[in-house]
Amino acid sequence: GIGVGTVYNYFDSKDMLIASFMVEDWKQFLECIDSDASEDTKEILKNVVAGLSDFMQKYRVLFSDPDAVKVYADVFSVRHQLIREQLAKKIKPICMNASVEDKDFLAEWIAESLLTWTAVGKEFKEQYKIISQLIK
Repeated sequence: GIGVGTVYNYFDSKDMLIASFMVEDWKQFLECIDSDASEDTKEILKNVVAGLSDFMQKYRVLFSDPDAVKVYADVFSVRHQLIREQLAKKIKPICMNASVEDKDFLAEWIAESLLTWTAVGKEFKEQYKIISQLIK
């Protein structure tokens, strides 16, 4: 029931419209991580992977569309870094007791690993085998 012209008063393009939906979904995902009352490290990370998996599944068509990939190629590295930093901020509290000296790097490494391996469908239990060794 909304005219196309009205939509374009708020969004410069279809790409911006889609991006706004994605941003809202991403914010909801981050809020879910915040609201996770669990204190269990494994459960927290499992919920992060489940949320990432859901987000990636929701936008799988967009992520695999060659034309969309071309459009977003210019901003991919910047957005990827921002997403990694946001995840690392959520993950850092579980890294505080790790024997690794650089907790910020550990949190970013785990965030990057979760992003990468979740994107290719690696099961959480396989990811956690490695991560649990790092956060001891």
